[in-house]
Amino acid sequence: MRIVTSDLALEVVLALRQVGQASLATLARTLRTSPSSVQRALEILLADQLVLVEGKGRTRTYSLAPSTEALDAVEQLAFAAIAPGRALILVATANPGVELLGLASDQVIAVIGRRTSGTDRSRAINAITKLAGMLNLEAQFEDHDDLRRRNGRGAALRRLLSSGRILVGEIDRSLPDRSAHRATAGQLIGRINPALRLPARRTIQAIKRRHCVRRLKVFGSAVRNDFRPDSDIDIAVTLKTSAPTGAADLNALAAELERRLGHDVDLMLESDLRPAVRYLVEKESVAL
Repeated sequence: MRIVTSDLALEVVLALRQVGQASLATLARTLRTSPSSVQRALEILLADQLVLVEGKGRTRTYSLAPSTEALDAVEQLAFAAIAPGRALILVATANPGVELLGLASDQVIAVIGRRTSGTDRSRAINAITKLAGMLNLEAQFEDHDDLRRRNGRGAALRRLLSSGRILVGEIDRSLPDRSAHRATAGQLIGRINPALRLPARRTIQAIKRRHCVRRLKVFGSAVRNDFRPDSDIDIAVTLKTSAPTGAADLNALAAELERRLGHDVDLMLESDLRPAVRYLVEKESVAL
């Protein structure tokens, strides 16, 4: 197997185990290397029948082949060959359910994001626990929503990680400093707050097409001057007539918006808005 001589191919295996399926561009971003380098690593894995490819051109994606003795051996080799600290970063970056990963004292602390699937959660917990053990550290897992509800717990973790090291994610989003919040709402600025980093226009349009969206309207703190790194984003959505409107469909749209915007999203159908909320949308919303 040529994979034994390719550290990058081993890293690709770790990443694909966490993400499930990914494009060449996604893998390159995750591994922080060039697409051409990842392509060469994938060619090794494809030649050894450890990876499957689906689609053509820009829609092409890669995933691990069904589990075999050979693939199991390669995964074990990856854990042994890649430095545990590097592997932790790869796992947390690749797994869409890991919102924050940090080191503090004798612990590896991971915050699992809201809307995380059971599969992603299980993959993250198994890999991070194993890697933490290799570093003689304890693995600790926290849920995003639990930390939001239990402000005291979040504040304690923030203090702990502030003296440690953040490997993946942003502490101000996952563990915000609530003591700095204003008691009153800020002023409207007539546009989306520049502190909110928006994806490219073509990315937003692709999201709309994928989820049959006609309009997305942003309102609330994201269009005021009191927007913060931990602020939720309020979005009213109007779907096309043919669009599915089940809870799972709206949850999928909200989850993709959260990944792209880097904030919790409170998504609501414009057709279902209460009068008071509809008034706010009409008064202050900005199209996304």
